[in-house]
Parts: sequence; C-alpha cells; structure tokens
Amino acid sequence: MFSKKPHGDVKKSTQKVLDPKKDVLTRLKHLRVVIENSEANDLKPFFDQTYSHIYYVFFENFVTIEASLKQKGHKSQREELDSILFIFEKILQHLPERIQSRWQFHSIGLILKKLLHIGNSLKIRREGVRLFLLWMQALQHNCTEEQLLIFACLIPGFPPLSSEQGPRTLDNLINSPLHLHETQVTPEEVTPLVPPQSGDKGQDDLTSYFLDALLKYMAKGLEWKDKENQEKGFAFLFENFKKYYLPHVFPNFSKETSLFNPTLDVPQLRSRPCYIMTKKDTETNETTYSTKDTFLSARVSVIRWLVSFWFEPKTNPGLQIPGVEGENVPKNIQRAAAGLAAREEGSCRGDSGDGNVELEQSHSNTSTLTEREPSSSSLCSVDEEHLTDMEIVRKVFYSSRENVNFIIEVFRQAFLLPICEAAAMRRVVKVYQEWIQQEDKPVFMKEAEDLDYSPSTSVINLVSAGEHSGSYPLEKNEQEEDKMTKAPGHIRNLSWTRNSSYQNAINKATDLEEEERNVCAGVQASLQVFITNSANILLLEPANEIGTLLDEHVDMCKRVLNIYRYMVVHTAMNKKTWEQLLLIMLRITESVMKRSLQAPPLSQGRKGSVLAGRLATPLFRTLIVAWIKANLDVYVSRELWDELLVVLASLTCWEELITEWAMTMETLTKVLARKLYNLDLHDLPLDKLSEQKQKKHKGKGGSHGCQKSAVDKSFSRGWSRDQPGQVQMRQRSATTAGSPGTEKARSIVRQKTIDLDDAQILPRPTRIRHFSQSEENTSEVFSTVREEQPMPRSSSTSDIMEPFIAERAKGAVPVIDNSSVPPS
Repeated sequence: MFSKKPHGDVKKSTQKVLDPKKDVLTRLKHLRVVIENSEANDLKPFFDQTYSHIYYVFFENFVTIEASLKQKGHKSQREELDSILFIFEKILQHLPERIQSRWQFHSIGLILKKLLHIGNSLKIRREGVRLFLLWMQALQHNCTEEQLLIFACLIPGFPPLSSEQGPRTLDNLINSPLHLHETQVTPEEVTPLVPPQSGDKGQDDLTSYFLDALLKYMAKGLEWKDKENQEKGFAFLFENFKKYYLPHVFPNFSKETSLFNPTLDVPQLRSRPCYIMTKKDTETNETTYSTKDTFLSARVSVIRWLVSFWFEPKTNPGLQIPGVEGENVPKNIQRAAAGLAAREEGSCRGDSGDGNVELEQSHSNTSTLTEREPSSSSLCSVDEEHLTDMEIVRKVFYSSRENVNFIIEVFRQAFLLPICEAAAMRRVVKVYQEWIQQEDKPVFMKEAEDLDYSPSTSVINLVSAGEHSGSYPLEKNEQEEDKMTKAPGHIRNLSWTRNSSYQNAINKATDLEEEERNVCAGVQASLQVFITNSANILLLEPANEIGTLLDEHVDMCKRVLNIYRYMVVHTAMNKKTWEQLLLIMLRITESVMKRSLQAPPLSQGRKGSVLAGRLATPLFRTLIVAWIKANLDVYVSRELWDELLVVLASLTCWEELITEWAMTMETLTKVLARKLYNLDLHDLPLDKLSEQKQKKHKGKGGSHGCQKSAVDKSFSRGWSRDQPGQVQMRQRSATTAGSPGTEKARSIVRQKTIDLDDAQILPRPTRIRHFSQSEENTSEVFSTVREEQPMPRSSSTSDIMEPFIAERAKGAVPVIDNSSVPPS
C-alpha cells in the first residue's frame, strides 16, 4: 500500500538514459523517472552498472545550470539547481565504494566548494554542508588534509585553525591563494552559485544554524554493500567533530569522567551566572534570558542532538491515517504518522502529574536525523530511514567505553548549564528518568552476565541486550581465517590457524580491545553517577528576583527530587549507592536551605519568592524518607548519622523541618505500635470507655483517680518499661539492620517477647477490671483483644516499610508546584 507504484516506462527510460545520441537534458529527465519510480533495492545495482553515464549526465547539466544562474539567476534556474542537486545526492548515496577510492575526486570537490562558498544564500550553504558530509562519510580515511580543514571550518563563529600558511578559514580554503608566475596556468576562481536575495530570511545565530545542520546530517547513512561501513562513516565524522569543535563547545569538558571508574566527589555550590535579557515578546510579555557565554547556544545544540537518540517516538492511540481505517498498521508507520502530525499541528508542551509524559518543544523524533526539507519520500521510507540512522548512531555510542563516557560527560555538562537553558536540562533529566524506570535499560546500565558477552570475540551482542536489530558479527575471526585458507596459492590445513602461537598472538592483540568493548557498567554505577551529576541543578545559586527563572529552577529541582524519590521507593540500591544518595541529599539540603543566624524568619509570602522557601517541604521530606528507607535496607554509618544531626540542627529555623520531623515521628510511632503491639493509636481500647462510665466512676472519688492515673502510667510505660525482652528491642537502632548477628538477635528478642505475653500482657485486663463497676462492660472492651490472632512480632523491612510508605511517602512522587511554569 505504501510502496511506490510501478512505472511502465522505467525500462524505456533506462535505455534513454544510456543512449549517447540523446541530449543531456532529455537523459536527465529520464534519469529522474528511473530514480523516482524504481524500488530502493534496485537503485544501487542500477547506479553501480551505469555510474559513468549517470555522472556525465549530472555534470553536463550542472555546468549548464551554473552558467544560466550567473546570467539570469531567476527563480526557475534556482529550481533547476535543486533538481540537479537531487541527482548529485543520489550519486553520493549509492556509489560510496567508488567515491571511497577517490573516483571523480577533484570534480566532486570543486562542485562542493561552489556550494559551500560564503557568498551563497544560507539555504544553498546549508545544502552544501549536507552534501559535503555525505562525501566525507564515503571517503573516510581516504580524504586529504584539505577536506579535514574544510570540515573544521564549516561552522562560522569558531576560531580559525592555525597552520603553517596562517589562519585557515572557509574562504581561503575554497579559494586558496597561490603564488604563481604569469606564464603558469591558474585555477578558476570559485564563485557563489546563488547569492542572497532580498527576500531571503536571515538567521540571528549563524553558529547554531550551521551547527544544527552539521549534527543533523552527520548521521545520514549511505548505501554501502558492506553495512559495517555505515557505522565507520559516522564514527569517522564523529571523531573529527570531537577533535575540531568539541574543545570550543565544551571548554570544561572532562576526559576523566568515567562510568566504569566513577569519581563521586560531591559538587560544590555554583555562583549565579550573569543573566541578560535578550528578547521580550510584546504580546505575551514573556522575556528570554541568556548569559554572556559565547558558545552557550552551541552547547545546547550538541546536548539536544545527543538526547534525541534516546527519545522514542510515542504512538498516538487516537491517530487516524487516511485510507487505512480498520487495518492493522505497522508500528513504524504509526510512529512516522505521529511525527508528521506533530509537525503539522506545531510543537506543544505538556507535563503530567508524575512527569512521565512530556512533549518537548521544537522536538520531533522523526525529523532529527534523516529528514530533508523538500522530500518526496513516502511515509514508510521516512520512518525506516530514521530508525536505521538512529540504530547506527547508538551502536557507535555503545561500541566503546570512550563513547559511553562521552554520553555521560555531555549529560553532566547539561546539568551545569545556567537555568535560562532549562529546556535542554529538562530533556536530559527525562532521558535519565526513562533509563532508571524502564525495564529494558541501555546496554551500559546492564551487568555483563546479563548479556551475551563473549571474551573470545570481545563483542557484545546488542540484539540480546534488547537493542534494535543488528549486531556485531560474532564469527568474524573465523570468516577471515577461512578466507586465508581459501586464498589462491596459499592452501593450508585448517589446523594451521589454530596452533598455540597464533592464538596467543591474537589474544595479546585483543586484550585491550576486549576491555574497551565491554561497556557494561551496571545499574549501581549509573545511579551513583546520576545522583552526583544531577545535584548540580540544585547546587546553583538561584535568581530569586527574576520570577521566570525562579519558576524554571523550582521545576527542575523538583524533577530531580522526583527521580530520587522513585529510586528510594522502587529501585534496589547497594550500600555505596545509598550512601552516595544520602550524602548528596545532605549537601543539597545544607546548601539550599542554609540561612544566617542573624537573618529574620521568612514570612509565608516571602517564602514563595525564594528557592529555599519553595523547596523546603519537598526537600526535607525527601531527605527524611530516604534516610529511613536506607536504614531499613543497608547499614548507615555513624558518621552519616552525625552529619544528619549537625545539618538538621542548623536548620531548625525552618518551620517545614519541624513539621516534617513531627509528622515522620508520628507515622513511625503508629507503625511501630501497630506492628509491635498490635495497637491502632487512632482506636485505643481505653478510648472506648463512654462518658457515662466515667461519670459512674466519680462516685468513688480519689480511689478512681488514683487507679486511672496508674492505668495511664502503665500504658505510657509500655514504650519504655525496662523489661528483659524490651530492653534489647528498644536499644536496637535502625542502623543495626544488615549488621552481623542481626537475625540471631531478632529471634532472641522475639522469643523473649513471646515468653512475656503470659506473664505481663495477659493479666492486664484483670487490672483494668479493678476500677470498672461493670464486669460485663469490661469484658466487652477487652474481649476483642483476647480473641485476636497472635501479634506479629517480625521487624523485617517489608513489615515496617509497607505501612510507612503508605502513610508517609504516599504521594511523594511527584512533587508539584502550582506556581512553576509548564515544562518546555
């Protein structure tokens, strides 16, 4: 249904393309017919067989159109240029093997220089960037220094490269100054094809404009016979991008960042950047802020580009595709249709209560990598190309520890952005949220034993890891050995490649590669790195006087706290991860909530205009809930307990801390009373005595008061009476959970407590009957206690944590602030 319709004249058009008697314009028209009406699988064989004819037709028409553009420059000539560049793109896409061997090297290079000329319109220059990247991806390591220098100068605004000939710019690379004698032949001067027109729309930020184009088209795949070259092509461009552009985009980029040997130093409080107003919308009165950082927008572009590879298109269940009602449409078609519909309707923003659903502004998954503005591709082919390119990029990023560390470091840089770029930070937080919450995690968050990891081949099977289709060849070594044994004139026995010396040489050569390819760091290391890096969002001095930025800052902080709370409640963490979370929470609480002793207390109105006041309740609640849950799971050191005491003691000026502490103690008391004594503090037995009974007791005077006070005193002693079994129970702190001998101590305490039931607990009803005038009524009060099942004495984590989570942590995720702006 979605495939291209067969064209009856394809064969005839093919013959006319190859007919040298036809004029080049006629042959060009038939070439377009063949390209537009042939199946994708048939195009590459056609180009391989007729490459000489195709390039001749293209080049002759290009020269003709170039001449007409210089003479007239009308709109019709510009449309003809677009048409001929479409053929040029197909040549680069379908003949990468020949281009890699430098076929038509100088001719293609000259055409691309004309397209990249700085005198062209922005649209033509951007198209030149796209085609130049296709050429570079095909050439790979067969390109010359000139191509590498042009690549390094594609984006305006970056410092010029230094060389022996002086600073190199795109202008002097396209028209290199030559010192020649008059008698020597001089090369033709490269001139622009389409100068800017009066009606062309300009760009405020040329650096971001061309950087976005370079990042977008860098992952565009070619039609290789050997599919591994697709990954090699992107990896080649990616390495050169890191070499020439990354040091300027991220001047503080840390090469020491490692997910496999993480540095977990607690971040320090960052000083507030200098925010300047860049734009104000007169209609909506919305103000846009920025900083004086020159490459801030470029930094944001790189972050948004990298994040786009982990945003899966979400299928709209209510989406209707015309012509397919009632049919089962494949998911890839639905995703592509959803992306197209989103672009037609315009970008929108939304945020659900739990922060799990978010439509990012100006972001379309299906248009991130492969889409070309004027494209006649079908709905199916657009999405399939996109998924293929995303798969290639992910495989390259997952192929080595260096690339995985690159992802982690770029995301760390996102957390270091000023709050005026909260949109980019929000995307990174969203990616981490999905990684932490989803079951099918990225390969670097999995354990090595969970994957099909083969030390002999040093390769991780990405298919078994839940990635998209495609994997590294597991038997590549064996295939190469078979080729060696079958080579003409070199016939050997298969056992020749299996001797010990050969195997030792192979093993020595691949030991380092094996460690580099093993990108499984595990969930715990990933959580520790996220906890540490995301703290930078909260550890930023707020701009309290700028309401828009304050709202953004509060929203970002609460998103991070929501992920912390999800980890506390739902994620299994080891001792090191728990300690890192508690330590980070202590430093955040201390830094954000700290106030001088001389400062007057904040009023309720004032609290809403400062970051500390807006975060007081969620921050204290997250810290306390995390601390209790940690003590139920692992052993928390005395040093951390001491630090908690120091931090909270210094923040008692906050009413929210006192309230949260009181509510927590009340909840813990209820839980312990219910689990340890089987008592509901909301429905105590003594509270069931009616007022009428109490009036009858008044006739006994002092005797009743004395006995009543004795009963109340005995109930209060239930928490502190020094009895053999209860002494050990009371002195056991939460920090003993998980320590050696804990289970043995629990069993001893449990047995002693059961032994005390008959001697101490059961006789209590007779004591209460002493002051009651009605023996019958007394039996009604306590009959239910006697008939209940034996009280549960277990103090296991699940017994205590379930009611605690139900009463205290319920509703903790997410934290919602009504005054914050909606996410962008």
